[in-house]
Amino acid sequence: MYHNKKIINNQKKLSRNKLKNSNLDFIQNYINPIDINNTTKSRNRIYTPERTLSMFILQSLNQDSSCQNRVNRLAMKKDKKVSLSTSAYCQARTRLSTSMIRENVRQIGINNEKQADIKWKFRAKNIYLIDGTTITMPDTILNQKEYPHPKTQKEGLGFPVCRIVALISLSTGAIIDASIGNYSGKGTGEQALLREILHNVKRGDIRERKKFCVSYH
Repeated sequence: MYHNKKIINNQKKLSRNKLKNSNLDFIQNYINPIDINNTTKSRNRIYTPERTLSMFILQSLNQDSSCQNRVNRLAMKKDKKVSLSTSAYCQARTRLSTSMIRENVRQIGINNEKQADIKWKFRAKNIYLIDGTTITMPDTILNQKEYPHPKTQKEGLGFPVCRIVALISLSTGAIIDASIGNYSGKGTGEQALLREILHNVKRGDIRERKKFCVSYH
């Protein structure tokens, strides 16, 4: 048991290092500009929604996760002159909407599921894992208004916290859908958020959460 766990941890470490040290610009190819532009008003600018989102993802995965690094890389690739100032890029990130990102996650997950080899599935059935987590966000007025910090923390000391519950394909490892809500309060628990995404589970699928497994027939 310990040997298997050690192997899995080593595989995770190797994969993580490979992502951090490789050229990850291919991520933009997975982002659908049509879907994004339908949900985000955008002029013909350098930092289009699809480019901004792909840069944001790459920034998170790269060893040098600074905004300046991503802007420098873009400036080296573009034919037209790109300012090395990070101001425009940072402003473009604030214009990205949660609904747009969630829709792109859904589309990528669904497309991966359709292309999955039947051998990857359990008796030709889709198996979905359910998992939840919480994340902290920058302490801005808008974030505090949308996702207040826990009441256990004193006023002015806590960071905004949100809860996320995701439906994950066991075959592809991709997130099929995710629900985001407040950390605490009525209707903000994992069960409540799960109900918002259960429509993705179809007849014959199997969903698994922690120690129980339910089959949809």
